[in-house]
Amino acid sequence: MGVDTHVRKHVYTILAANTGEKIDTRDFPTTTAGINREISWVARRTEADADTLWIIEGTATYGAILTGTVASNGYPVAEAPRMDAKQHYGTGKSDALDASASPQQPCHYRLRNCAGHGSTTRSAKPSRPW
Repeated sequence: MGVDTHVRKHVYTILAANTGEKIDTRDFPTTTAGINREISWVARRTEADADTLWIIEGTATYGAILTGTVASNGYPVAEAPRMDAKQHYGTGKSDALDASASPQQPCHYRLRNCAGHGSTTRSAKPSRPW
């Protein structure tokens, strides 16, 4: 699950863990109602798999409220790595591309512990296939 965050809306992309196949992409407003709708949408699309890793851009800025809400719903959350502008050269740039790019990068993610106990680093994968 990758999320590209903005002031007024967030763009969400669900990817299959084993293939990287894009399952679905949607955007929702950053209001409380919008965040609740997107969590319900993700739960429906992932069969409410609590191991679905959420890779969120800006967990301490535009994605802060989303990060806390997702974590309080029991999902693991990781900060998306910063995107290098050179990665987009020649391919264009869009919110949907940003939302799907982070989960596809093979790397270690810094998982956010939203209970105030810091963060840990571990290998992680995007949401499971269904």
